[in-house]
Amino acid sequence: QVCQMQGCWLMIESKGTAARVKTNDLFFVPKDSKGEATVFGELRQVEMKPEMAKHLAEDAGKPVVVASNEIQINAASVTIK
Repeated sequence: QVCQMQGCWLMIESKGTAARVKTNDLFFVPKDSKGEATVFGELRQVEMKPEMAKHLAEDAGKPVVVASNEIQINAASVTIK
């Protein structure tokens, strides 16, 4: 999944574990991005507030899924092959 508003975040998965990669408006990724990615940044687990879960679901054009915690990477660099 990629933010369909600006491309300011994308979801990645490795071995069944998913993480949201946030670009913090430093750069954006193409909205149609897919494939293998290399990400450099800070990994952390954050508590997801219901308002933010709704906002992110709307950006992705997906139904709202309420999550209490989420793994995120504050990205300094993203390369998509």
